[in-house]
Amino acid sequence: MRSAGRWSKAAGSRTIEPPTVAPRCMQSASSLVTRMIPENTTSTALEHYLACPSKWSSVGNYKGPLVLRRRVEPARVDSWFIPGTPDPWIVLMTGGKRTVEVRDGKRWRKAISGPGQVGVTSPSTTTEIRWRSESSAPVETIHLHIDSVFFRRVTAECGRGDPNAIEITNALSESDPLIERLLSTLVPQLRGPDPSGHMFADAAAEMIAIHLLQRYSTRSVIVRNAETISRKKLRQVEDFVDANLGENVTLDEMARVACMSVFHFARSFKQSTGETPHAFVRLRKLEHAKRMLAETDWDVRRVARAVGYTNASHFAAVFREKSGVTPAAYRQSIR
Repeated sequence: MRSAGRWSKAAGSRTIEPPTVAPRCMQSASSLVTRMIPENTTSTALEHYLACPSKWSSVGNYKGPLVLRRRVEPARVDSWFIPGTPDPWIVLMTGGKRTVEVRDGKRWRKAISGPGQVGVTSPSTTTEIRWRSESSAPVETIHLHIDSVFFRRVTAECGRGDPNAIEITNALSESDPLIERLLSTLVPQLRGPDPSGHMFADAAAEMIAIHLLQRYSTRSVIVRNAETISRKKLRQVEDFVDANLGENVTLDEMARVACMSVFHFARSFKQSTGETPHAFVRLRKLEHAKRMLAETDWDVRRVARAVGYTNASHFAAVFREKSGVTPAAYRQSIR
């Protein structure tokens, strides 16, 4: 997506006449209505200004620095105005194929976008966009916003100079395998049963922020090498995790135990242990669950609660995925 800054210099709201969206969000958007569009809104409230309701959103489920949406877009939109947000905005195409155009002053920028293609919109950028489907498959997307305060903090910690002087540039349709892989993984992680999925999202937010700075920013950012965490601090982190296996341990909490920023901790932990914090916590939960299955007569529901799962079926699914057997079959095999 591209800035429409040359038509959006006035503050406040404007009355415009974009097309509405046909029912079920799959038909051509053709009828006209008048609606009020603010110049800027929040990433959470942006849902009200998209071409149709999202199929799923992380809002209300995940309280970290990301807002994610999984969407099925209308097959055709003739013109749609979207307010800016303070946060960098990424759109990943996951299904279908479309010709997409974004207004750039008096002309339209055009691209063909299919699965794996990425669009990036810089903060505070209002957008006028139109598109049409070029295939019979639904136009499916994942939208991601990175909290602006979080993004500036990462900028300050990984680079030099004033973080406010670094701007994100707009991209209409780029091939970006890293963003494709991370966004495609984030949705099932946040929707799935594993409580450590939120920690994965926190760590992914750091990676995405750094990637945006390195590939889509106005200034080159050099990320300092990761530090090694001392054995003493690693033991303190391990003890903290083990003492809180029944809770939703966060990356921020682990970083505080190590007396490090989240940015440096996430990178240094993997440098020191060979595992991401997310993988480490999930492994510790699984190991503790196995011990309880072997040493107690607790039913699966109670074991699940003890390692932070509120739903026994979800716990059993994750246990089977990682161990190859159900909790009940594992208990039977060792007794």
